[in-house]
Amino acid sequence: MSLRVYYYSRTGTCAKVAHTYTQNGQGEVVQIKDVPENRYWGFFGFIKGGYNTVRKKEISYKRVGDQVKTPSEIVFVMPVWAGQVPPTVRTFLMKENFEPGVKVTVITVSKSGKYEKTFSQTVEILEKKGIQEFHHRNLKEKEID
Repeated sequence: MSLRVYYYSRTGTCAKVAHTYTQNGQGEVVQIKDVPENRYWGFFGFIKGGYNTVRKKEISYKRVGDQVKTPSEIVFVMPVWAGQVPPTVRTFLMKENFEPGVKVTVITVSKSGKYEKTFSQTVEILEKKGIQEFHHRNLKEKEID
């Protein structure tokens, strides 16, 4: 079984979770980054991120990391923004191609624990691509060392 972990992280918390998930050397880690990278930095970046999330705005992104094989399992690690999928991750999920039979695990990272809409939005996008097997886990930020 080949594993690929995609993650989006502005503060480093989701990056830590993604790298921990593949700590045993099994699988590859691919980062989803904003273009430009400083889009959501600082106070005004925080406000812009919330606005773009609620408006479901498409955002430019790039992938950083190897993508050698077609994975049989994919893990998405993402923060919860305004109770939803961050705009960069939403755009990534909509634009990328994934194998229809792949098994998907979604790991959401939130402060409040309100992740339900984030998970259902991710499932809705990926079901349109033919993916049917989903698993989910939510982590609260305070649970991550």
